[in-house]
Amino acid sequence: MAEYASPNVWKYFAQLVGVPAFPVSTNSCLDATVAEGAHPVVVFSPGLTGTFTDYTFLMEDLASRGYITVAVDHTYEATAVEFSDGRFVRSVVGSHLGGEVPRDRKTLSFAVEVRLKDLRFVIDQLARLNVRRDTPFSGRLDLSKIAVAGHSLGGLTALLTSQSDPHIKGAILIDPVLPDLLPGATDKPVLLMTADRQQWAANECGLWMNLHGSRLAVSLQGSEHVALSDWIWLTKDAVRTGPMGPEKTMSAMRDYVAAFLDTNLRGIGTSPLVNGPSPNYPDARVTGRDQTLCENP
Repeated sequence: MAEYASPNVWKYFAQLVGVPAFPVSTNSCLDATVAEGAHPVVVFSPGLTGTFTDYTFLMEDLASRGYITVAVDHTYEATAVEFSDGRFVRSVVGSHLGGEVPRDRKTLSFAVEVRLKDLRFVIDQLARLNVRRDTPFSGRLDLSKIAVAGHSLGGLTALLTSQSDPHIKGAILIDPVLPDLLPGATDKPVLLMTADRQQWAANECGLWMNLHGSRLAVSLQGSEHVALSDWIWLTKDAVRTGPMGPEKTMSAMRDYVAAFLDTNLRGIGTSPLVNGPSPNYPDARVTGRDQTLCENP
C-alpha cells in the first residue's frame, strides 16, 4: 500500500504560515507495489480546511495492515491542493494553520454539501480504477468492503455518506462535529472516537441511541481535538494528549480503529479492545454496543 505527499506541499504550507517546514519523516513511498489480492478500502475526509496529509500517522498504519486508504483533499476548502500539473489551489475559507476560519452554519452546511459530492465522486472513481487494466489497483479494491472515516467536520461527512450510500459498510467518526438535528437511525457499524469527554453532549447521546448496529465509543481522556490528527507528532509538546502521552495515544487510535475495521469490515473475531478497559490504554474510556453512553439521554 502507498501514500505520498509531494515535498512541494510541505514547502507551500511553510510559506503560507511563515514558519520553517516541519521535519517530517514518514514510512510512505511513491508507486509502491500493491499487495496481491483484493483489499478493503477506507475513504477518509479531514477536518475543515484540512488536507489529506494531516492524518498520515493513521493512514500509514491502516495501509500496513492491508487496507487501501484513500484520503481526500476537498479542493477550494482544503488549505492547499496540488494538482497533477504542479498547480496549487488555495482555500477560499482560510486555513487551520493560521488565521480565522468561518464556522457559521451557512459555511459549514455548504462545505458538507460539497464534501458529500466529493466522496461520491471518489468512490465512483475507485470503481473505475478497479476495472481498468492500466493501473496498479486493477482488481485490488474489494468494493464490497468500504468504510468511510473522518475527523471533525470530516466525521460528520463520514456519517452522512455512510447513511446515504448503500455501498458503505461502516463509519469511523473521529471527534466529529455534529448538528443538533441528527440524521435518522442506522444499522451500519459506527465507531465514535473522541477527545476528552467528561460528559457526552446531547447530540452525541442522540447519535448513540440512533446506532442500532455494531457500535463502539472510545474517549481518549485528557486529549484535545487536534491531538487526533498529525499535530500529535508534528508538535508533540504543544497539544494535550493526557497521561498516556503522544506515542501511546497514537498507538491507541491506531489499534482501536483497526480493531473496529477488522471486526466489521473483514469479519475477523472481536478484539478484546472493544470489550472494555485495556491495560495497554488505561486512559481510553470504552463504551460497547450493549452499554449506555449517557445516564440521562
